[in-house]
Amino acid sequence: MNGVTARDRGLQLERTALSWRRTALASTSIAALFIHQAAKEGWEASAIVPLLATFTLLGTACAAFIRDRTLRRGCVRLSRSTAFAVSCATAATAVGTAAIRIVGT
Repeated sequence: MNGVTARDRGLQLERTALSWRRTALASTSIAALFIHQAAKEGWEASAIVPLLATFTLLGTACAAFIRDRTLRRGCVRLSRSTAFAVSCATAATAVGTAAIRIVGT
């Protein structure tokens, strides 16, 4: 093992933790935009989709925050439940975004 590989092992964990932190921040920001969209629509039936997307994004943000903390403690394994939760939240947000686009036209 050369010096670059040995030195990079710790940096890889740091980069992964930072990417989970960016995911949490992006999810929270997009959730705020969805809440703004729901408020702009007047909290009618069309506001249901942005609110559902907001809850899924906040769930993703929580999962990303928890994963960031576990990586910083040195636990490298990603649990299947975390991966499944983030995947489901991402898919639900994509469907919600598509629904907003369809309802909005």
